[in-house]
Amino acid sequence: MRAAALVVPGAAPAQAEAPALLGPDGNPIRSAEAARGAEQHGRAALGTPSLDSLFDGRSALPLDTSRDGGAFDAGLRIGAAPTPAAQVQAVKDELRRGAAAAQSVAAQAAAARTFQGRAMSLDDPCCGVAAPVMGVLMRRAGIPVDAVQAEFHTFLTRRAGDEVYIVDPTIRQFFGGRNAPATVPQVFVGTLGELEALFTAHAAAKTTRYDTRRIYRSEAVVKNSLLAEAESLASWAVGPQKLLSPSEAVERDTYRPLGRLLGKPSSPSSAAKPEEPPTPKEAPKGWWASVKEFFSPAPKPDAAWDSVVSAIGPELERLRGLGKTERPEYLRQVGDSVVAKLKARHKTEEIGFHYNLHGGRPDEYVEAGGIRATMGDIALQYSMHGDRSYKVYFFRSSGYNLYDILNERHPNLVSSRMGDVLMLFKLDGYVKHALETGVARNLGAISVDFDETKLPRMIGVPKSDFLGAPLVVFGDAGKRLGRRLSRDEETLAVMRYLEAALGSDPAPEGSTVRVGRARVETSARMAKDLLKTVGDPNDRPVLGLLSLADNEVHNYAFSEPGMANGHRDLLPQGADPKDYRGFSLWLRPDGEVIIRGSGGFPGPITPAMEKSIRRAAGLN
Repeated sequence: MRAAALVVPGAAPAQAEAPALLGPDGNPIRSAEAARGAEQHGRAALGTPSLDSLFDGRSALPLDTSRDGGAFDAGLRIGAAPTPAAQVQAVKDELRRGAAAAQSVAAQAAAARTFQGRAMSLDDPCCGVAAPVMGVLMRRAGIPVDAVQAEFHTFLTRRAGDEVYIVDPTIRQFFGGRNAPATVPQVFVGTLGELEALFTAHAAAKTTRYDTRRIYRSEAVVKNSLLAEAESLASWAVGPQKLLSPSEAVERDTYRPLGRLLGKPSSPSSAAKPEEPPTPKEAPKGWWASVKEFFSPAPKPDAAWDSVVSAIGPELERLRGLGKTERPEYLRQVGDSVVAKLKARHKTEEIGFHYNLHGGRPDEYVEAGGIRATMGDIALQYSMHGDRSYKVYFFRSSGYNLYDILNERHPNLVSSRMGDVLMLFKLDGYVKHALETGVARNLGAISVDFDETKLPRMIGVPKSDFLGAPLVVFGDAGKRLGRRLSRDEETLAVMRYLEAALGSDPAPEGSTVRVGRARVETSARMAKDLLKTVGDPNDRPVLGLLSLADNEVHNYAFSEPGMANGHRDLLPQGADPKDYRGFSLWLRPDGEVIIRGSGGFPGPITPAMEKSIRRAAGLN
């Protein structure tokens, strides 16, 4: 690495224009030789004593992910009156001290990974690791930074007054990396104007064809979930581990230094507490047991599966008592009842069932925004005359019974179980709209074609049409129930799981839940998700879209971590954001109702809009 400089272009007075080299305490290092000696291996210059002093007596700032997905550009409005220079300098000094203290840990995290056959440093494109690690430590020190993810760069930002400040620990990657001029800081700390000035001053050394707007603002959104992910990985990295894959070993080495720091007490009083007696260690398991746990881990907790496990025993016994010819008929009756319940619960006339036949994990469908249209015709692998249309493959509830869809009764099946992830979605949502507008055509028994020239982001079924989160089916049913299951028994368990996860009956009309002074009609469409916000430790609201055309709530969802773009994830495919008003809705334990508008959507929330939102949420 180069000298560990933390400088702000144009901020120093005329008599001190040479860039400052800062040590772990925030004070200038007198010479470049001293800087290089102190920075040896990224440890001596910025060691943990400085972090310890920052942590002492402080409690980490709570992490707010409710703003994730908000456009970073929306926060760049500068006030008419400039911020006083003293205030700007005070904020930069605080950011500089925190960044200097955290720099060595970010460098250690980067060094656990390789780039062009060598260990990475902060001179390399490692912003996805370095920025979140530095951000976690700065928030631990009480410095309120946010993570921002642009089109291909990640950095930290802080808004104070009418000024926006940038902390970029990997800025040198844009100026030749290790060969960058010495005057380009290792970690940039400064205002947006100072960032522009740095790029202008070193235009000749810039090794990317992109300017600051493309690097820092293109598709830039607040994404504090990156900090939450870094904290989670740090906790995992210092925990007990048995058998790690090569990629997991890299993750452990990357986040273990951060985990060790976060595990330290943050004040002398907590450090003085007596140590708890060590818990007795488990007897070591044999190597075969460790291998089996690695390749066949225990299923993750799932409330829907828990309800199935507690209730399905008698029904399985009944199924086993039926004759071979009677079982399919009984299971088709179950399939009809489950689908009818799903339709009633989600107010749809027809349901599509899509398997991850071409790969894809549940969170990947959520992150991508839905199901992509692809050239998925298997004949393309063997013939130049296959169907090259962009399609989404799915089974239609109007054409096939749920039992036949799940239990291999379809002639087009190509594997014993078509996939382990299943998405259920409304067919009278975007697909119907696409057929009416010409974006889609040729709706058949197992697929629909899309015109790729008219399909935004190639998403054929947006996740706003999903009946719920993508579900992992098959494989775990026997483990969940603790017994060996026949094919039909496993299918019955999966049908009941779909019913429990996506089709639970709405509460009876007129029933209410009282929260403090508020009364919630549980039959209202948003009521269930609104009640999730009561006492939610992550302070996640219900996000919704209210149509400006008819003043009705059209799309909404509880703000799960996977909703990277917030309100924009709820927009119908191809819709104009100007036609909707985004809102966030909370219900506090004392009954206080909070409704806030989204800054990315036009106009304030009027009393009439608030009335519609409260009606959809069942608030009285």
